[in-house]
Amino acid sequence: MRQRTLPRTTSHAARRASLRLITTVAGLVLLAGCALSDPKIDLLTGEPSPTQQVEQKAAEERVLAWQNPPDRWTEPTTGLTFVKAPAGCFTMGYDLGEPNNERPAHEVCLDPFWVATLEVSNAQFRLWRPEHDSGSAKGFSLDRDQHPAVMLSWLDAVNYAKWLNTLHPGRFDLPTEAQWEYAARAGGKSVRHWGETKELMCRYANISDPPAPTALKRGPGADYACNDGYLVSAPTGRFTPNDWGLYDTLGNVWEWTRDRFAPHYYLYSPRDNPVGPQSSPSRVVRGGSWRSKALDARASKRNDWSPKHRLDDVGFRLVWTP
Repeated sequence: MRQRTLPRTTSHAARRASLRLITTVAGLVLLAGCALSDPKIDLLTGEPSPTQQVEQKAAEERVLAWQNPPDRWTEPTTGLTFVKAPAGCFTMGYDLGEPNNERPAHEVCLDPFWVATLEVSNAQFRLWRPEHDSGSAKGFSLDRDQHPAVMLSWLDAVNYAKWLNTLHPGRFDLPTEAQWEYAARAGGKSVRHWGETKELMCRYANISDPPAPTALKRGPGADYACNDGYLVSAPTGRFTPNDWGLYDTLGNVWEWTRDRFAPHYYLYSPRDNPVGPQSSPSRVVRGGSWRSKALDARASKRNDWSPKHRLDDVGFRLVWTP
């Protein structure tokens, strides 16, 4: 049986031309459909559509807002509120404090920065690390949502700040030691933001109470008579803030800072924006904790830990700069 062959109706060149025409028409139809479904595309003028112009303006306003932030603003993901620490100079250190640690008192001048009003809570930390557990101390929970996040290393705190840096312009970070003390003093001269007396401490700071040694089965810790109501950490923001609206700068939990630790650093630290020594195996923590004596709850008090340590009374707060 003879095989039937269909007649060839066009040449190869004609077929290629037809294919190009069909492709072009299909592209125009697709583009027209996109223009109808997406108001950002304007085929007639080539200019951004009204919808696109509104979106571009909103984006520009968001960038400008981060470049010129208000004195007080709230980070939308975590709910942390930041307040401006204005540029200024203050006396850092304490001539009545520990030799070769808090001495000598010396002038330090800082550029402006924004500081979180609260220590980072468990709930806020778990936005980044959902499995985080702050544990307990002698059966008393440290892991409730509003308690400060503890049992985290210096690097954990730094990486939390880096996570926020992926969400917003500017730079979130741990405060330098100088930034921390300036903020804790609210720019003032006293090592305790309410004044020199420790008798008012129960109103302003969560530190070791008279019942604590018995309840927590440890040695003496309290060196004053009042009871602040918390044997271990308190929910963030429960005590009276300082004049800049910062809570728990003294007591509750120690706070990691960015700086490395050196006991004699104040003898050679620069006046403007010091950032700590260049090398040291440990990092500075500040502020005291629920384990601290009243005497040790002062803005000038310095302590240090290995950046690898995770302790039940060490947490952190953040700063931000444009």
